[in-house]
Order: sequence, then C-alpha cells, then structure tokens
Amino acid sequence: MGAAPAHYHLYDEVIYVLEGDGVMHMNASQTPVHPGSAIHLPARKLHTLANSGPGVMRVLGVFRPAGSPAAAFYPDGAPATYIAEEPTAASIST
Repeated sequence: MGAAPAHYHLYDEVIYVLEGDGVMHMNASQTPVHPGSAIHLPARKLHTLANSGPGVMRVLGVFRPAGSPAAAFYPDGAPATYIAEEPTAASIST
C-alpha cells in the first residue's frame, strides 16, 4: 500500500481513477475508490489517496485554477516536499 502523507492544495482538484484500487482519506471518512471513481477536493481540504490494490494505481488530476500536484502543504501549513523514487507495484501514479 502506498500513499502520500495527508496534505492540501490551494486550488480545487478532481481526481479520476484510471486504474487500480484505493482508499480516499478525507475528513473523518475513508472511501474505497476503483477505476471510474471521481473525487472532488475543494481547496485547502486535507486528504490523502492510498493505493490499496496489488498493482499500480493510475489517476488523472484536474486542477482549477491550474496548479501543480507538487504545490501541496502539510496540515501545519509547511510546504510538502516530495522525494522522487522509482515506481513500484505499490506506488501511485499521477
């Protein structure tokens, strides 16, 4: 299972699951997602998407206004930093 730490963005985001199974963690809820699932994330909404399947999870992110998935912030407001790593079967692709 792979997931980014809980974070938020300064823009609205819609995530569409192309491949794989996962769990969207937002607020106090955990919602299973599968290919064809679409998730709306308002700006500044703390969230994380975890890959719960055996293979790669591929998602498409649409940002409004335009933004970068790397422009994320941790719950304390500190800028999130991502360390590039080789994809694995448990990684999430965007």
